[in-house]
Amino acid sequence: MTSVAIVTGYASGLGYCLSEELLRNSWTVIGVARRSRAAALEAGYPDRVHAVAGSVAEDETAGRAFAKAAELGGARLVVNCAGVGCFGTVGSHTAADIAAAIEANLAGLILFSDRAVTHMDDGGGDIVNVMSTAAKKLRPAESVYTAVKWGAKAYTRALR
Repeated sequence: MTSVAIVTGYASGLGYCLSEELLRNSWTVIGVARRSRAAALEAGYPDRVHAVAGSVAEDETAGRAFAKAAELGGARLVVNCAGVGCFGTVGSHTAADIAAAIEANLAGLILFSDRAVTHMDDGGGDIVNVMSTAAKKLRPAESVYTAVKWGAKAYTRALR
């Protein structure tokens, strides 16, 4: 039986690279992304890449990802890699900017981690929450992004 991983943000950047490496090592990947899909990964591994479209901050998206994992024998790894940048000087952010940063970088990480704990139950597994140096280096042009990453760091420490 193949090992199953859920990777949020699988369609670009680090999420894409991590998904590619998992696939090279015989894992099945359930890739979660808002809009795009990783067409090259899907073409290269048609039987082992399962795309789930939607926001990581929505129960429905998490439900579909974990239902697919259960159908495939259960996820043993969840990699929370989804995120969006939110940059600008202090005082320049809109409510929509702030909400988008919280949803993609914090709420989604919490939701998928919470579901992973329940899904993995006694079978074990690992949760990997991808962080950023923004949680360590405070820059005025990254105030909202830094605040959200601090939240992700705090949640991950509590989860551990």
